[in-house]
Amino acid sequence: MAADPIVTPADLALYQGGDAQSAIDEATALVRRYCGWHVTPSAAETVTLDGSGTSTQILPSLHVTAITSVTYDGVLLTTADYSWSPIGVIEYVPRGPYFAQVCRWSTGLGKVVVVMTHGFDEALDLSRLILARADRGQNIPDRVKSATMGPRSETYSDAGQEFSTDELAVLDRYRLPGRP
Repeated sequence: MAADPIVTPADLALYQGGDAQSAIDEATALVRRYCGWHVTPSAAETVTLDGSGTSTQILPSLHVTAITSVTYDGVLLTTADYSWSPIGVIEYVPRGPYFAQVCRWSTGLGKVVVVMTHGFDEALDLSRLILARADRGQNIPDRVKSATMGPRSETYSDAGQEFSTDELAVLDRYRLPGRP
């Protein structure tokens, strides 16, 4: 059985015709893939994490505004069992005489499930970056490595599909640590 296609002839026609929404969607996907999370807008999301083996779990976010629930190894924790920070860290809080010595998340796969709200309500610098990238994607043919218009000159790596140094500086403010 053949798998469903990733793109269709209609998608190609829209792309070749300079479809603005397709260019924006592509630029947005590039930004989110580079940053490692959705960044904006704020949204509720359920994430399943492998246990860290330490007292902290790092969430795939740099702007957490609410933790609705944390389930650890199938057990729903109370808010007294953990604390969290807006930069995306959950700390396991030991309780009782036994837990005073043991305060680590296990190292098992998929042991921690977090329901959270995260992301920035708006990120104007990212919005402008996405628009600029979408514009380049529509207006710079794939074979062009550089463009000059009057006194302005731009050079693109990989035919304009990458980000400029200035754009990377903006993106790096939103990028999860440890991303390759």
